[in-house]
Amino acid sequence: MRTNLESPPRMNADVNSDNIIPPSNHSREVSNENLQESSSSSQSQEQPDTEPETLPHEPEMPKPENPPAAHEVPVPDSDDDSLVCDLLLCQDCDDTQHLETTGDLAWRFEVDVPIDDNCFTISHDQVEELVFLASNPKKQRTEVKLSTLSPSEKAEFEKAKQTEVENWLKTGTVCKILRNKLSAEQILRCRWIYVWKPIEDKAEQKRIGKDKKAKARLVVLGFLDPALDKVQRDSPTLGRQSRMLILQLIASMNWELSSFDIKAAFLQGKTQEGRVLAIEPVPQMAKAMQLKPTEVCKLAKSAYGLIDAPFLWYQELDRTLRSLSFIPSPFDPTVYVLYEPETTQIAGIIGVHVDDGLCGGNAYFKTKLAELEKIFPFGSKKVQTFTFTGIDMHQNSNHSINLSQEKYISKIEPIHIDASRKYQHDLSVTPEEQQALRALIGSLQYASVNTRPDLSSRLSFLQSAVNSATIQTLNEANKVLHDAKRHKDTTITIQPIPINKLRFLAFSDASFSSKKQPDSHTGMMIMTTHEQIANNVQSPVSPISWGCKKIQKVVVSTLSAEATSLNSTLDQLSWLRLYWAWILDPQTAWKEPNIALNKLPNSISTATMKVSDSDIAVTDCKSLFDMVSRTAPPNCQEFRTQLLARAIKDLMSEGVTLKWVHSGAQLADSLTKIMETSFLRETLKYGFYQLHDQDQILKDRASARNRLKWLKTSEQN
Repeated sequence: MRTNLESPPRMNADVNSDNIIPPSNHSREVSNENLQESSSSSQSQEQPDTEPETLPHEPEMPKPENPPAAHEVPVPDSDDDSLVCDLLLCQDCDDTQHLETTGDLAWRFEVDVPIDDNCFTISHDQVEELVFLASNPKKQRTEVKLSTLSPSEKAEFEKAKQTEVENWLKTGTVCKILRNKLSAEQILRCRWIYVWKPIEDKAEQKRIGKDKKAKARLVVLGFLDPALDKVQRDSPTLGRQSRMLILQLIASMNWELSSFDIKAAFLQGKTQEGRVLAIEPVPQMAKAMQLKPTEVCKLAKSAYGLIDAPFLWYQELDRTLRSLSFIPSPFDPTVYVLYEPETTQIAGIIGVHVDDGLCGGNAYFKTKLAELEKIFPFGSKKVQTFTFTGIDMHQNSNHSINLSQEKYISKIEPIHIDASRKYQHDLSVTPEEQQALRALIGSLQYASVNTRPDLSSRLSFLQSAVNSATIQTLNEANKVLHDAKRHKDTTITIQPIPINKLRFLAFSDASFSSKKQPDSHTGMMIMTTHEQIANNVQSPVSPISWGCKKIQKVVVSTLSAEATSLNSTLDQLSWLRLYWAWILDPQTAWKEPNIALNKLPNSISTATMKVSDSDIAVTDCKSLFDMVSRTAPPNCQEFRTQLLARAIKDLMSEGVTLKWVHSGAQLADSLTKIMETSFLRETLKYGFYQLHDQDQILKDRASARNRLKWLKTSEQN
């Protein structure tokens, strides 16, 4: 029989000779010795019952008229143990074929892996294989195979490989070491990853005549690390609320919005104490370092692919920023604030997301940023208009900042539903359709949490229906995508609110479970605004945090759901207030929140009071307002809800003023229910909001048309 080449089951890299580093001569000699030992031992072993009793020792070699694309190596049926796989080199003890060629030699094969229900019922000891199967399709969409490129394109990648090797040597990542000084487990393999990197700068595109450039990355196969489950590897990334507070500070201080990325960041970190690792050198590195066959590359620093590479880079960056007088935030370790020397006056701020930075500051801050660039050279520096973590940012002339994901949303593809199944709404989805549903929800979720709060509610309900999805669920998901694209120009605007006038405004709402929607949901939106909003004056607002999620505990009424939602919103509001206070003054006693919050300016929180068609308040929502605003004991038989009300009153005593608004003016209303979201989108567009207590004005805004009319009229006034 003949068998196609197969890779070892643990290898989660693309299996082709374009990017896998072949074994060294020394390892091949060892493999040949193992082959002889394996052959002699296997001949003395008894064959299993399933093997045929008599088989020819050497099979005949068929001569096909049209040779297959993948080269086949003969394997004797009589002895499976004589087959040894060393990376991609498949050797046979009894019959070895030698190929002579003067050109490039590549091995190619394909393995069809059907995706069915068994993929989701894999035992715990097979998790590694499951992760490999899930991530491989995404990897193949971005990686480039050299065998598919033209000669000129191959030349570009050869130049990129040389540049990558130079980066390794320039940063002192590797040094020489004798092979026999290390154990076999300490010498890791590596592979090349080839990608086309888009060129965002229009001027550079025009200069070189193309919109992309070749990029080659040498990556260590970190899953072979002998200390895989022992070394510390966690590394923080910039949080969403931190990013929004950084943007608010930059806009309020009238600083210039900037970003940067650091070259070869993962080659800068120092290895953890006691860890000695090396790699098999690639030909380009062996030539540059003039290595002998008995030498390998010892890792003196971190490298791409190592499991602790992000952690090591963060540790090195943290040490450097501290040495430059930056102070890390106790609320987010990726946020660093710079203050004027010997004062607490803020001079600048940096938010770090792996090797990308978002920042702004005064002249003193810019001198410190220049010192950082001398230590860690920047790959690019951009101001006012750029893309950061997939979000398009633009700073206007009045220092306000617009956030958009219009391009990202436009590229999301809908779920394809066969025409014969499209109208069978109650039909269960196939595994492929369920996978497409998860992918679409995940893509829209990234937009929802960053720039599109108007999608939050519908996505939350879709997520709850994934496991029991039907064709109707797919149709609903496509409708959400259609609406997202129809309003793809929706943006988040960070207003330049003066620092000393800035206050927080929080909206809280909840939806109680029903027969159609069995789960209760909570929604909230927290904004920064001008202090004049407390006087019912139209004021600028900047969305800082928002979200919609299922209430995890059992709630027995609308009152209970509203109380749970308000308690959670006030909890996050207190955290944001302390965070903002520390940014402005590092001496803030954030470790004693009860004391610190009482010294801060008051914030405003709104609770919804729903009104019927006859303009009569529904008692449960009125009870929530009464329970937390009146001094008399509440007349409520839900005793757990009374405990929540007590907790809410404690949070209100920390400088929060509670107001109620008509549901027509409730921004969080569309975060908990599947409803028309034009009021929320228009508020985000205009960037202004106004609180009112007059019942008649609130009733006039009950309909969506009147709400929009009121908003536009207020803007004109």
